[in-house]
Amino acid sequence: MGTALVTGATSGIGLALAREIAVGQHDLVLVARDAERLAQVAHELHQCAGVGVQVLAADLSEPGDLARVAERVRVSQPDAD
Repeated sequence: MGTALVTGATSGIGLALAREIAVGQHDLVLVARDAERLAQVAHELHQCAGVGVQVLAADLSEPGDLARVAERVRVSQPDAD
């Protein structure tokens, strides 16, 4: 299975999507501003669904944080050879 990146993963639609994706047995990269809440959600999803969960605390309104998230996506893409 693949890995999904979910933004806003600590509440609302982002959290609901993260839960659904985890139940579908996909690993996750969770992005949100609050590192502590991200860690809690990651632990919960790993415990209930057994999937791999990475966290990336970032405020997507900040150019530097946005660049870090974009780099995380870029490095996870397979080579297009």
